[in-house]
Amino acid sequence: MIEKPVFLNISGSHLYGIPKPEDIDIRGAHIINEENFWKNFGKQHPSWCIEKIYNGIDIVSHEIQSYVK
Repeated sequence: MIEKPVFLNISGSHLYGIPKPEDIDIRGAHIINEENFWKNFGKQHPSWCIEKIYNGIDIVSHEIQSYVK
């Protein structure tokens, strides 16, 4: 099962109108899938954040409930 994205947006230098092709940052929030929820349930610091670098694009997404807090 894959987490469901709620939203993604471009941040960093692109957000401020100074685009650098080698520096693209994407931030967002997602709904965690049930398997990962139960795997992390009750942990002091659950790992509900997705961090990936793909072809120079830095993608970070937080679980929606922790994002809203």
